[in-house]
Amino acid sequence: MNVRTMTRDDIIAYSERENEVNQYGAPKEAFATIADLVMYMGRELYRPITRLLLANWRELQGRLASFKDSEWELPAKVADESGLDKRSVALLIEVLEGQDTTIQAEAGKTTLTAAERAMIQEHLQASRTEVPAEQEQ
Repeated sequence: MNVRTMTRDDIIAYSERENEVNQYGAPKEAFATIADLVMYMGRELYRPITRLLLANWRELQGRLASFKDSEWELPAKVADESGLDKRSVALLIEVLEGQDTTIQAEAGKTTLTAAERAMIQEHLQASRTEVPAEQEQ
């Protein structure tokens, strides 16, 4: 699948497959939210964003359920500016900036192998040298 031509529906389908294969147990509503966030943040990040959100969905939803009014202020402001749903923004802020979820804490105890570091470096280098689709024409 070509990342540059991925549609929202492609990302939803990918999310559904990942959810099923990895048995994350995220509800159907998660897929549209993930697709919206991926489309906003950049299709190049569809795999890590999707997996991060699916793997932590239940714990993150529990956190959002206990948000106080003051905790909704920043997500509401960003949502107004970005056009995203404020719950989606809160979810993203919580997974990236909030306290690590149980899964994130466990993953943090492992270290990358030399091969994994090399693969990440290669991807970063390739993404820096790719010509954006708008400039190809």
